[in-house]
Amino acid sequence: IPLAITILINHVITFRTLSIILSIFLKKPGSSSLIQVVINLIPLVMETVVGMRPKINVYGYDYNTKDGTGVRDYVHVSDLAKAHIDSIEYIHSKDKDLTVNLGTGTGYSVLDIIKKVEKISRKNIEYCVVNRRSGDPDTLIAKADLAKSLIGWDGQYSDLDTIIKSTWEMYKTVIQE
Repeated sequence: IPLAITILINHVITFRTLSIILSIFLKKPGSSSLIQVVINLIPLVMETVVGMRPKINVYGYDYNTKDGTGVRDYVHVSDLAKAHIDSIEYIHSKDKDLTVNLGTGTGYSVLDIIKKVEKISRKNIEYCVVNRRSGDPDTLIAKADLAKSLIGWDGQYSDLDTIIKSTWEMYKTVIQE
């Protein structure tokens, strides 16, 4: 991953005129370090497993899905980084804007994610069902056909086992320290 990020940064510096937003980070005032605001489910669940959070909130149990929780499509960070690089190369070589969806076409519920993290980490996860957030759709799954045809998107690492196992490898070091 660090090599992919380095390549991405080099591409951003090289191709000065981009019409794509790559990532959003917040800089803490008076600090030279970047801090990422965690709002995605998998990192929130991992933070709960390692004790950084007491529990995870599950927003709603009344979705029209198999278990009543929202269903989403997940992409591995390595695939996301590669897609950014491929998108930048496409924009540069074609000299035109690019808007594509990335995803696997397969969705997993909030409880699917929690159960998979419990299985891989061998730890129980505390969660609390709270009110559904306004505007959250029942299911949100990307159709990535255009990304496949234009930038060769394949989501090589975006199966749920690989996503959760690689994320757990990173987070479990917090417990070991």
